[in-house]
Amino acid sequence: MKVHQIAEDEAPLRIRLGSTDNSRAVAFLKDLEELSQPHPFNNKQRIIGGAAIEASAIRTGNRVHIHDVLTLDPDKGHATRALRLMQKLAAKHSVVLELFAKAYAKDKRYQTDTRQLVKWYQKLGFEITDEPDEIDFDNGVEMSYYP
Repeated sequence: MKVHQIAEDEAPLRIRLGSTDNSRAVAFLKDLEELSQPHPFNNKQRIIGGAAIEASAIRTGNRVHIHDVLTLDPDKGHATRALRLMQKLAAKHSVVLELFAKAYAKDKRYQTDTRQLVKWYQKLGFEITDEPDEIDFDNGVEMSYYP
């Protein structure tokens, strides 16, 4: 919250920039923690089936940012099932899921093309939130899921 003093003898004017209540996002993450296992090597990630997910509550509003979706056994549906679980939790808690789609794997067993990755997220109900003239598949694409 920003505070701006108008005059010495006046009370400060408080201006709120957006909602800071992220309680639904925090509840989402608590449920996610209960429905997943800790990653043995990365304390920021959770294991859901055969996929590792990293997510965090965004400070303002009720939004959850998905930082990473990984699978060690590609083409078995592990990442899809993990995201479907997250979508169910998003609907339960009325939170928006946000992510930045960018393929970064060099190993051809994994998704190495950002365009294909964006199509996969779209198949799962995510929408591109970049303006059409700002979409840059080389640098990644902002996407959101609205339950």
